[in-house]
Order: sequence, then C-alpha cells, then structure tokens
Amino acid sequence: MENIVQWAKELKQALGNNLVSVILYGSATRGEYVRARSDLNLMLVFKKLDLGHITQVGKLMRRKVRKQLPQMVFWTEDELANAWDVFPLEFEDIMENHRCLLGKDPFTKRKVDKKHMRYQIEFELRSKLINVRDTWLNSYRNKYALEMFLIKAGNSFDYLIRKADTVLGKKLVIPQDVFDKIKKLKKKEIRLKRGELQGLFHQLHETVESVIGQIDKA
Repeated sequence: MENIVQWAKELKQALGNNLVSVILYGSATRGEYVRARSDLNLMLVFKKLDLGHITQVGKLMRRKVRKQLPQMVFWTEDELANAWDVFPLEFEDIMENHRCLLGKDPFTKRKVDKKHMRYQIEFELRSKLINVRDTWLNSYRNKYALEMFLIKAGNSFDYLIRKADTVLGKKLVIPQDVFDKIKKLKKKEIRLKRGELQGLFHQLHETVESVIGQIDKA
C-alpha cells in the first residue's frame, strides 16, 4: 500500500491544485484484499477534468502500481456532490470503508436516502441476473471462466443482499453457504471441479432470483 500512497503524492506534484482528493476504498479498506485476485479501488477527484488529465494519470502510473491492479474512477467535485441520488449504495459503502490518501475527504458529513438505495439495489440485482444468464451461456463448459465469474459476481451479490437487509429492515432468506463457498474459492481455501463450479453457479442464480422476489413482495 505504500506504493499507492507515494504515487498519490507524485500525482499531486504533477497535477497541482486541480487534483482535490485521492480516495482508497473497497476490499483494501475492508480487510478483504487478496493480492492478484482483488481490484485496488481508487477514486480521483478533480476541480476540472478532461481526457487529457486522465491520460496524464496513466502516464504517471509506475510499474509497481500497475501490478496492484488499480481500478480508478474519475470525478469532478461538482459531479460527485450531485450524484448521491444515483449511486447511494456505492457512496454509503465508501463512507463506511475508505481512506483519504490525499487532499480533502468528500465523504464526511453526508447521508444517503434509503428510498434511492431501494431502487438501486433492485436495479443492480436485476441487471446482474441478466449478466449471470448470459455468462452461463458462454462459459458453462469453461472451468476457469466459471471460477473467475463466481469470484467476481459472488462478492457483488453478497454485498447487495446485505444492503437489502438493511434497507428493508429484515433479513432475507438465502442459503448463506453459497457465498461462504465463493469466498473460500477466492481465498484458494477450496478447489472445485467443473461440475462443482457449475452446481455453485446454479445455486447463485437461484439465490438471486429468490432475493429479487422477496424484495418485490416487501
């Protein structure tokens, strides 16, 4: 993580006052980061932003930073301030788990609207369910593709379902062992054959369908 902190300082030196904040969030701040398997999530906030600034960030990225698989999002201060109704889930999660590496912290003293969260949760779940079906069609014979998708999608679904519990004020009925097994798969604590991965994929699909149905009835 020291490489990222140092790189943030180098960005500030190069970009000056136009770079307002560098925020680290996601698995790295939740204690769930797995090297070479987890993304390193960074948010860069600018006063003014164009594609030239983004190009400059890319040119300044050192090899050691690239190896940590950074996934960056770029905002202007005004865009970020006006997007709380569109991204309530993401912003609440960042509020709870983030580290301001540089500059001003834009996630202090803010609140999210539970109604906006309810809409986004259902939208995300339905969109991801469509993606699950499409991925299955193209990947069900490929052991590696199945495993990689389960690792990526499983954590995302687990997160959305936990958020739905909070918004709805009740615990949704789900087979938690599905997500426990996916977490063990990510940490390389278990190895699954293709048939077992296919079975886990089926379980994930059925779980998401069930959750959407429960949200609709709530």
